[in-house]
Amino acid sequence: MSTPTHASLVVNNLEYVEETDGAYGVMPTNPTMLFLAQTAKWSPSMDVGADEFRRLGSEDVFKILQKKQLFKSSLEFAIANSMFIKYGINAIGGGAGSIDKSLSLGMSVKLAGTTNYITLLGTRISSIKLSGNPDKAALSVTAELQHSSITTPTTGDYKGTGAHASADTNPPWTYYDGGVNPITWGSALPVEDINVTIERTLSQKWVMGSQTAKYQLPVKRGIKGDLTQEWLSTTQEAALKLNTRQNLTWVLKTGVSTLTITNASLTALTDRTIDADADETIVEKYTIDGEAIAVT
Repeated sequence: MSTPTHASLVVNNLEYVEETDGAYGVMPTNPTMLFLAQTAKWSPSMDVGADEFRRLGSEDVFKILQKKQLFKSSLEFAIANSMFIKYGINAIGGGAGSIDKSLSLGMSVKLAGTTNYITLLGTRISSIKLSGNPDKAALSVTAELQHSSITTPTTGDYKGTGAHASADTNPPWTYYDGGVNPITWGSALPVEDINVTIERTLSQKWVMGSQTAKYQLPVKRGIKGDLTQEWLSTTQEAALKLNTRQNLTWVLKTGVSTLTITNASLTALTDRTIDADADETIVEKYTIDGEAIAVT
């Protein structure tokens, strides 16, 4: 009886390499792969579309034709370095190590006892969310990826004579790795929960003769988020009403990585529940936006 496939049978966790200029959607030959992250969940999806073709005189569909092929996936992971998240956060024009470069991803799993390899080609990050909350030790990241294609698993190893990535043995970054008061907006804020989402509107190109898309550089970047803090003063409420803009910094790991939102503003007070039965201090929740963002 063959061994069923389940998550613990992943052999090589997700790894990546920058694609060569002029060779979008092609895994580089004999690549040296880089470890992506301590992945908690990967959810790929594929849609090859369907277009019904009818003809006069028939009640039923004559033929069902394939349309555009769409490939995307969602990742949930904990970060131990900022290398991969830069591809979704930082602005265009950064060259290598930025969204300027499309990526080839790979991983392998055992199917019925045999190692099979999967590649995700022409990859760019369309959305990435960073979250911090003391209820969960590790900082968490959710990323939405677009791919030109996801290959059917095969026993052929995509690395050729190259090298698979070595797993990162460093522990994931935690909510306390940014030191005391890691979040500053004008002054240090007593933040209990923070979420920052960066949306990239990728330029999607379709050409005659190909069912797959080319995801080119983004044409828009949206920066949104929210934070919950102890209600200790009226400073943030006053700033909200005055549309005060100043840089918001979130130290992800002291001396290693900082997320900076340029000209961030509080755009709405969405919660400040004052409850006689509450067992803790009053907190207030604000939505935030920004004009630019970068991570080191």
